[in-house]
Amino acid sequence: MKFDIKVVPNQHKDMVTAVTWTPNNELFSCSDDKTVAKWTMEGECTGKVCEFEAFVTSISWFPSLGRQQSDLFAVSCTDGTIRMVSRTGREEKKVDGAHVGAVICLRWNFDGSALVSVGEDGNVKIWSRSGNLRSTLMSVGRPIYCITWGPDNDQVLVGVGKELVVKNVQAGKKQLSWPAHDGVVMCVDWNLVNNLIISGAEDCTYRVWDCFGRQLKKSEPFGSTITAVSWAPGGGHFAVGAFDTLRLCDRTGWAHSRDRPSSGSLTSLSWTSDGTQLAGAGANGSVIFAQIVEITHQWQGIEAVLIEPKKIRIQDISSEIYEDLSFPRDRVVEMSLGFGQLVVATSTQCFIYNTHNWNTPHIFDLKSAASLIMLSQSHFAVVDNFNGVSVYNYEGRMLSNPRFQGLRPEFINRLTMSIARDTVAILDRTDNKTIRLFEVASGRAMSNVIVHTIEVVEVALNQYATVMSERRLVFIDRNKDLYIVNVLPTIGGESQKYKLCTQVDSVEWNDSSDMLAAVADGRLLTWFYPNVVFVDRDLLSLTCSSKDATEFGLLPTIMTFFGSRITVRKADGTLLYASTAPYPIALYELVYGGRWDEATRLCRHIKSTELWSCLAAMALHGNNLNTAEIALAAIQEIDKLQYILYIKTIPSTEGQNAELMVYKRLPEQAEAILLQATPPLVYRAIKLNIHLFRWNRALEIALKYKSHVDTVLGYRQKFLERFGKQEETDPDFKRIGQQVTIDWEAIKTKKEQERESEQSRVSRGRTGK
Repeated sequence: MKFDIKVVPNQHKDMVTAVTWTPNNELFSCSDDKTVAKWTMEGECTGKVCEFEAFVTSISWFPSLGRQQSDLFAVSCTDGTIRMVSRTGREEKKVDGAHVGAVICLRWNFDGSALVSVGEDGNVKIWSRSGNLRSTLMSVGRPIYCITWGPDNDQVLVGVGKELVVKNVQAGKKQLSWPAHDGVVMCVDWNLVNNLIISGAEDCTYRVWDCFGRQLKKSEPFGSTITAVSWAPGGGHFAVGAFDTLRLCDRTGWAHSRDRPSSGSLTSLSWTSDGTQLAGAGANGSVIFAQIVEITHQWQGIEAVLIEPKKIRIQDISSEIYEDLSFPRDRVVEMSLGFGQLVVATSTQCFIYNTHNWNTPHIFDLKSAASLIMLSQSHFAVVDNFNGVSVYNYEGRMLSNPRFQGLRPEFINRLTMSIARDTVAILDRTDNKTIRLFEVASGRAMSNVIVHTIEVVEVALNQYATVMSERRLVFIDRNKDLYIVNVLPTIGGESQKYKLCTQVDSVEWNDSSDMLAAVADGRLLTWFYPNVVFVDRDLLSLTCSSKDATEFGLLPTIMTFFGSRITVRKADGTLLYASTAPYPIALYELVYGGRWDEATRLCRHIKSTELWSCLAAMALHGNNLNTAEIALAAIQEIDKLQYILYIKTIPSTEGQNAELMVYKRLPEQAEAILLQATPPLVYRAIKLNIHLFRWNRALEIALKYKSHVDTVLGYRQKFLERFGKQEETDPDFKRIGQQVTIDWEAIKTKKEQERESEQSRVSRGRTGK
């Protein structure tokens, strides 16, 4: 990944001090020649917008909110004024005396409800949208050169001398500050997606911080002061500017490219809303335009590289065939490769290519530039600031438009959204503890909303499952704990949630099975059948492999998990590869195809404990008791094997299924299976609750069906006697016990009648009578 740079000199007669992109991708530049000029994305100046009597130091465009496009920007001037100006150049509002001396920097917050400014007087001031002063947050008595908003609009980040200060806009809140540089801080930026901070200073270094002030990266010193830094909107990379220097860095601070444009000091940097093009203000009067190129995507031997802003080169590594895809009308904004499809979004259109045919793509128009494309087996999602999240099939037909109140498309990235065959999962950024689920076909919100106890930072849906009941979601929270949860809730109304691992850096589902890979605490973990936690948690450790991953370094990211190959990117950008055994994928194909005998033969041939354990869990999940018996015997789980043998003695299918639900620790579902049978297996439901010491529920069922009340009371009496309790303390049992006589001979007779009735019903079912 690098910049394709174009430098446009001499349009301004003096130093260019600031640049900003509009929501519809026009560039506005300010200069010490006291003019504001307008540019196209191709770097052509379309004329002067307006002229001021003072020098402009900073410019900030009013944010675009959803489908409401803004046409207003704010500028700060050396005469201490702040001005609101329309797109046409008309001055809508002028605030005189905003600061004593020059106003150095100003920024709109992310929803346009407030404007913050700093100046030579050392004051930090908050202004309303109409230009009225709300508050003076800070007064430090020396010039402040940079400021930016925090992701939630409730904090500002200020460079004060050599320190960085995080100040809450609400009075009485404690501020956070830390020593950041060895020189005066000149520029800062705080990304709303990844919550990371970058800063540049007179010590000629840039540094990456988390929101608590912990340093994540310090660069080697440049040859001159760092004058501008800017995050790309998606948070995946950022740009750093200095004298005749421009660098493109990923989120960890590692530099992908180092360019030397003839621009003088880059005083300002600004990204387009889609994060693919950068503009810079040069101190020598030039304006630079930089397009990101050489973005690479790989999938099963196919590599797609953006070699020019309007050209993608396809290479089939296995056959060494090259194909160039040209887009003469618009530049490429976003692309994604996987599941046999390449989806490319330009600024106005979307192209869908099948990897077996690069000549005839499906094409449809886009109303706004895409900021994200996510693929699944049968469809894909496009995220933009106009429509939000839109789901299409691979023929270009729109399927749905999932929405919810408070959806902010600009917050969505690959970590906060996931799409599968039937489900879309989106992290609600208004409450980072909530994950919202939507049906792909209709876009309707599902009744199940997953709410965690602390903030969630990453979500991912499994891709292999073909039915909703098999859909699983994993998520990583702020403590780096990895959880797996059912998309569909159980009968109790809540989704089962289980913690898989701690200290997890990155996670990824496999594309052709339900295997799950994660990098955690210096280890590469692969769960061959994560669904085992909902079947038999004791088998989890037997279905997981662990390898040393210290070679991945700090903060590694799993990029892809295709087939048996895992691609991991180190913090310095290096791609490393790891592999898993191919046998679990073959086992998935056999089991999902119902070929249990072949799956058993595969395990006998490989003689792997992990494979046998996966087969045992799959068989238990699929209610295949014969295969489960063989697999449990192979891994010497004697206690579980004996229970399976007991289940096989139960005559009715409902009874067996209910016992399997008990095995899976789902007593409510087990009871529901028994009571929904025709006729209901009341005695088994009562005995199930007695075995689980759920005495009140057993009595409730007996009273409801007016059957076996004496059975419940009899077993309750034996329970109390065994534990040495002479009197009943439960009021319900005391009341009913006074009305019912316990006769064990009658109880035994009824039990025998129940067994005979169940056996005869099974026999009638087999003969079809």
